[in-house]
Amino acid sequence: MIEYIVPQIIKYKNIDDLLENNNGSNSFFNIKEKLSIDKLLQESFVCIVGEPGIGKSRLINEIKRHSFKKILYTCTASEFNIKSIPEALGYCIIDALDEVEGNKFYRTLQAIKQYKKLNPNIKVLFTCRKHYVASYAEHFATYEGLTFTELCRLSDNDVMNIIEEYSKKTKENILKSLQLRELLRIPRYLKILLEYEKEKGDCSNIGELFEYMIGSSIQYSIKVHYNESKLENIKVLIQRVLEKVAFIMEISRKDQISKDELYTILDGIKGNITQMLIANFDLLFFENRILKETNGVLQFENTEIQEYLAAKELCRQDNIESVLYDIAVQKELRHIYPNWYDVIPHISYKDDIIQTFINVIKLIVSYESNLESESFESLLRYVNPTILSIQQKEDLFSIILEHYMHVPAYIIWKSQTLKLLKECYTQKCNNILMPLIEKLNKIQITNIYSILEVIVEDNKLDKNVSDYWVNVANILIEDEDEEKKLIALNIYNALKNKEELIRLSENYVRFTKNEKEKYCEITGYGKFTCINVINCWLSNCYVRNPYAINAVLCIEDSSAISYAYNKIIEADKLYEFFNAEGSLLVCYELYLRKQFNILWNEDNNSKLLITKIIASYVDNHSYTTLNEINLIVRQIILEEKASKIFIDYFKNKEWDLVNLFSRFDAELVDIGLISALDILLQESKIEKWLANHILTILVNKIRNDEVKKTSISEYTIRYAETFSQWDKNSSENTKMKSEHQELMIAYEKLSDSKVSINVKNEIAFQLSKNLEFIQQQDTQVFVDVIKTFFDEIDLDKMFIEKNGENSFSLSTSLIKIPYFVRAMNCLSLNELLNDYRSVLAKTLPIVCRITNLEINEIKDIYKSVIGSLSKQEKSELVEWWKSRKDDFMNISPDNVFACITDYGIDELSYILEEYINYYIKLQNLGNKLVASKALELISKGYCNWNLTKYKDLFNSLENETIDSIKMQCNAIMIEKFQDEKAITWRINYLENHVVKSLQNDTGHVRSISVEESEIISSNPHMFRCFMNIKENEILNKQISDLFDFALSLCNKPETQEYSSYLLKQIYLFFININNGHYISELRKKVEKFNATNVSYLANKIMNNAEMMYLERQINPINKSIKLYNKCIEESHLEIRNDGDLRRYFTYIQSEVQKEIQDQGIYALVRQETLSEDFIQRELKNTIINKCCQIGLETVQIDREVTFQDNKRTDLLIRYGMCNPIMVELKLLHNDEIQNKKKRQKYKDKFIQYTNATNACLSVFWVFDVHKKGSSTAKFEELKEEYNDLRNILVILTDCKCSSGFETGLSPKENQNLKKNGKKSKR
Repeated sequence: MIEYIVPQIIKYKNIDDLLENNNGSNSFFNIKEKLSIDKLLQESFVCIVGEPGIGKSRLINEIKRHSFKKILYTCTASEFNIKSIPEALGYCIIDALDEVEGNKFYRTLQAIKQYKKLNPNIKVLFTCRKHYVASYAEHFATYEGLTFTELCRLSDNDVMNIIEEYSKKTKENILKSLQLRELLRIPRYLKILLEYEKEKGDCSNIGELFEYMIGSSIQYSIKVHYNESKLENIKVLIQRVLEKVAFIMEISRKDQISKDELYTILDGIKGNITQMLIANFDLLFFENRILKETNGVLQFENTEIQEYLAAKELCRQDNIESVLYDIAVQKELRHIYPNWYDVIPHISYKDDIIQTFINVIKLIVSYESNLESESFESLLRYVNPTILSIQQKEDLFSIILEHYMHVPAYIIWKSQTLKLLKECYTQKCNNILMPLIEKLNKIQITNIYSILEVIVEDNKLDKNVSDYWVNVANILIEDEDEEKKLIALNIYNALKNKEELIRLSENYVRFTKNEKEKYCEITGYGKFTCINVINCWLSNCYVRNPYAINAVLCIEDSSAISYAYNKIIEADKLYEFFNAEGSLLVCYELYLRKQFNILWNEDNNSKLLITKIIASYVDNHSYTTLNEINLIVRQIILEEKASKIFIDYFKNKEWDLVNLFSRFDAELVDIGLISALDILLQESKIEKWLANHILTILVNKIRNDEVKKTSISEYTIRYAETFSQWDKNSSENTKMKSEHQELMIAYEKLSDSKVSINVKNEIAFQLSKNLEFIQQQDTQVFVDVIKTFFDEIDLDKMFIEKNGENSFSLSTSLIKIPYFVRAMNCLSLNELLNDYRSVLAKTLPIVCRITNLEINEIKDIYKSVIGSLSKQEKSELVEWWKSRKDDFMNISPDNVFACITDYGIDELSYILEEYINYYIKLQNLGNKLVASKALELISKGYCNWNLTKYKDLFNSLENETIDSIKMQCNAIMIEKFQDEKAITWRINYLENHVVKSLQNDTGHVRSISVEESEIISSNPHMFRCFMNIKENEILNKQISDLFDFALSLCNKPETQEYSSYLLKQIYLFFININNGHYISELRKKVEKFNATNVSYLANKIMNNAEMMYLERQINPINKSIKLYNKCIEESHLEIRNDGDLRRYFTYIQSEVQKEIQDQGIYALVRQETLSEDFIQRELKNTIINKCCQIGLETVQIDREVTFQDNKRTDLLIRYGMCNPIMVELKLLHNDEIQNKKKRQKYKDKFIQYTNATNACLSVFWVFDVHKKGSSTAKFEELKEEYNDLRNILVILTDCKCSSGFETGLSPKENQNLKKNGKKSKR
């Protein structure tokens, strides 16, 4: 059970103070006293207020637990009666004053006041909603001694700190939603989240989180009113009604409704669910507990809960695209109402509806011509790329990129959108990533190279795309236009093209200021070491350009650093270098610290060079607090040659030294620093009084330090008079009290000079096991012993010798190391531990094996001190470990694994192979466990094994049991390489090693084999390697064939259990890959098997599996509800995208064609009347009629639609959010068909119409009315000419009636035509 999470309890001086804080949260600037529950219980008379659902009643329950030793009386305000309250109480607690009926509220309030007056010694606490307190503020204000406290939401930091301890996946989901994080500031919801983590682990998407939180919240609110048997049914009923309410609120675009509006919704929803709710549930309780009620206004606890519930109801509809068009679109303005951009993302969670989501996004992007970038990114915020098929990824990539090609908005750097694009990229996306550069504007190009950059980071970019953009950059960089040159530089940077950037250093002098800054920025952060590039930076450093200065500071190569700084010194430009001009921040300290560490460990010249640089920096920043630099300065002062150079730099600038050392922290000051500085100052001939002033400042920092003061006694005597003056107004109290006499005696020996260092080490070791005692003392003497221990320890002289499988001998000093490290950490002396970082790093392979301390605690401390190891450090460590002749590396494989995984010491990966070789030579249990872990790490990329390596290992092993290394190796070959032979071997193994169930007739307990454990496990191992393999038809076929084998076993008692195991895992495999085809095929197999061998087992497994599969698809329950009222009751055709609409139109036009030609609807029309305008009007009506006949009643057909250039298209057919169908109508005899030149000219116009309408289908509909010059041969030429256009339909309709009548001819002429069998002239 997750323990209670205490909300922020804020105490206010009075009611006015309370009411000033209206938002129910504690702002950073609104500092109030925060109370713990214990402090709250110390208050005599308290009104506890809080927003609905914040946890007032839950706090009362926690108070009962805290005060269980006191005599306590609790009741609700409705039950409060002075006469019934017992005497001799410690506390009287009254809950929910706000739930008292309106006419009794004031009376109850007065009764509480009276009770407190009569019982001043009894502590009285009562809870109430804040707005009730505000309503009766004048009455509350008269209560003498009444304290007001408010339960406020947790801070965002509090929430994230608590979540930090939980899974990475859950944290990622929470960070996607600011609204969810706001909800989690309410302790109740945060507690629900933690319970979810504990019960179910990671949440794969944010929807799972909402579902659990909503269900738990409802259950929490109603459980006191219903028994367990009824609780679940009521909970389901309430949630379903909430979904409908949320859905209607979203349609109304409201996040608050009145009680009257709630009752209107419940009364108006068609169906039985709301009636069942009314019949089984108290609506007053519903509106007060299930919804959040404030001053008669109802709302959900959080707007995203409302959006999530509305999305759930939306997903129950059978055509979400059409429903969205009906409820979420402002049709006249062609806009999506903004609130739906927060609902629609909630339909993107699962793979069973992700295609619908993609359809919706595509429709919205095409329909919503002015879609804002923020809204667009909001739509995509919950998309999980891991559930997308390849085609879906390509579709989504195309949708996103095309959106940003049409909208003038930048893709935010490092945004979720860029991450999504990277995950969705495949080679089929190449074409849209290579548009003509001439057609792109600055924003479009910027967006493209932002996309290229993230794809290149993952080494995914196709070479064709890379070459294309390198060529583009090469062209742009030669252009005189600055904007184009900047674009070229960004392209080179995005493609990580160092060669071209280095080549451009030759042209640097010809660059503009902006071009130079861009070049410095990208090459500097790219850590270039080419001398020509560095020279480019230096030229701009000399004019104080911050981009160039940052570039130099980013250098991490020692020779390059030396070259740059020598050049700066030769040019006498140190002042310019350390005084950058411009708005760009230059982080001198951060980078100088790194560069100092690099050069200080090089040769003597490098050491002296970096000393000059540090001195110059201090000189130029003398009035800045130099925390990082002070550490460096101390290191310099303690080195003989470097220190002289440093001090000499400040000749005639002595007060800069005063400022420098006055800012030193006491931890940096000791006798070594003081004495070294004393000598230096004397030799530098600085005025004596100024030298004394500097030394006095430093000595004063540590003269009262118990550890350091003895060593500086010479200086405290020298400056005794000065210190005496300083001490006049200060006093000290250094007395200590001890509750542990034995420990105290031992502790005092630490400072006894007669006690040997070995004894002190032993004492410190024992004391380190009693850290609570140590923390009560002056810890410096204890710390000093540990420091001495670490200073003197020589790990080369320590030994470890393995005596047996689980025993070893070792130097006792090694045992002390983790205890001393833990002690220093508890004393917050990690900075001091940094001095012994190398000792800790060297003992990593043994640390957890040589101590009884909690392993995870020690690991965490070591990690916090050691941090990240440099490549050089890793190399040195491995060399040191290899050089040892004892068993240092052999006693703890787990520690060695941690070195590799936790510290990235890949150089140790060779040991993984050694562990496997040990196992091959000696196949015992111990070696097997180690080899298994080693093989697991190798499979994750260590050692860079290819398939051949795994095959060699596999072939070298004989043991084939399911828990063997051979089986593990086989699983890796399947998961990592999808090796066909490995797959076949495993399938064959499953067929050839049938596990037969043993009949236990004795009833006695017996041990079970690994194989039996496998087949009864809820999470078996043998199929795991298959579960994440998708789109592998060979594997699908083999698994399907294995199903036949499993069926053949299901009627034999001794193999039924094994059959069940196989059948369940095979179904789960196809469910995981979401392959409905194979699940359907499996049903056919079961039905075929049952035709001759009826199997209840196979049927049951099939039904359960299919239910599991269906649960991942669109919920079929929604079909029983139909659609709400008009929207809900109407059924929609399966038109979900442009392709569906095109297919429907093809059918419609064929039906129209039949009606014109077969029924001769124009046969009785005079020929002169058959104009384009007439046919156009009639065609519109005919299409509408045909649409209505097939159910397309909401189709919209407009004639003569005007474009922005005043051109018009004949018909524009719209349905839902699909792109429209454009129809251009011509008569066959028209010159724009019969004349080739005019025909070609009209084609260009037709293309313009298509682009202007953004048509999903463009129809060139030609009508033959049999007028002179109507040549069908010309139509065939036209049709051929339009073949190169996509989504174009060119059709000819003959207006001759099929009965033999021709349009435009008289009955007599038709009769003669029929007799003579002649055709009209064309």
